[in-house]
Amino acid sequence: MNIGQKENNMTCDELKPRLAGVQVKDLKSDSIAIESLWVNRPILLSFLRHFG
Repeated sequence: MNIGQKENNMTCDELKPRLAGVQVKDLKSDSIAIESLWVNRPILLSFLRHFG
């Protein structure tokens, strides 16, 4: 980890209530509930912040 970066690991149970109702776009640009992504299988969820 670089200086100034914050690592934040959360479990699924901690993350689930924070993401309730959040919609994202799938590959066809359709809106889907983000929690539907891990209903059938585990996922690695990462957020990238872009400055520019």
